[in-house]
Amino acid sequence: PPGMNVPVASAMDAGGGLLLTEDVRGIDPTECDPGALTGDDVRDYARGYAELQQAVGPVASDAVFDCGLARMPEMYADVIHDLPVLLADAEGPPSAQEAAELRELAPVVAAACRDADEGGVPAHLVHGDLDGNSVITREGPVAFDWATAYVSHPFLDVFEFPYFHRVVTGLPVPDAAADHYLAAWATHGSVTDLRRMLAHLRRLQRMPWLLWSAHAIRHLRVATSHLPHLPYSPIASSIRDWQAWLVKCLRSVCVDMARAN
Repeated sequence: PPGMNVPVASAMDAGGGLLLTEDVRGIDPTECDPGALTGDDVRDYARGYAELQQAVGPVASDAVFDCGLARMPEMYADVIHDLPVLLADAEGPPSAQEAAELRELAPVVAAACRDADEGGVPAHLVHGDLDGNSVITREGPVAFDWATAYVSHPFLDVFEFPYFHRVVTGLPVPDAAADHYLAAWATHGSVTDLRRMLAHLRRLQRMPWLLWSAHAIRHLRVATSHLPHLPYSPIASSIRDWQAWLVKCLRSVCVDMARAN
């Protein structure tokens, strides 16, 4: 597809959940030295990723984890309701006061989803973990390791962009990558409209990982689920790992909501 590249698949074992791709050689924005990248690299990365999302088209929700904005409030409420089960025997679970605060956030989450969805940008495939899983090559940017991809508002991946200002000398603003990315969605509104959507989504930036963590824990506890038995799976980590991540996301959501307000 146009835009950002993805590794070329060399072989696949669908039954075993394995995919072999060609080696990706390039510069990791999270690891390179200051000055290794240019403003043009930032532009190509951000616009290229938007173009890749737009080129993929509709994705079957039964094939990729679906946490679209319309479903997100109910999914969040279900997670909060199920916390005693999801975090059974977990280390450092939320206190009773924190759990109460999380329950009180339910209508705030619903309002944030409605506000962001009013922009009319349809759900797209979202990588979910670009920072550390994307590189800059001579042929352009490449995104790999889509194991935690999901379907939702495409702008959520802006919060997963590498922090380019750390490695690109002379960038005009810290969020230059976000500006380039939003420019690729100009058919859905003015710059002001698109930035407003992004501001609403900032309150929800940890929500996909929160929901993913709960999804993983539930699957790991279902003996009939095939996912934990794949040789390589996004939920192949131990339950304790995912519980720790869920706890971290729960506390981050409280912080994100407070900052936005």
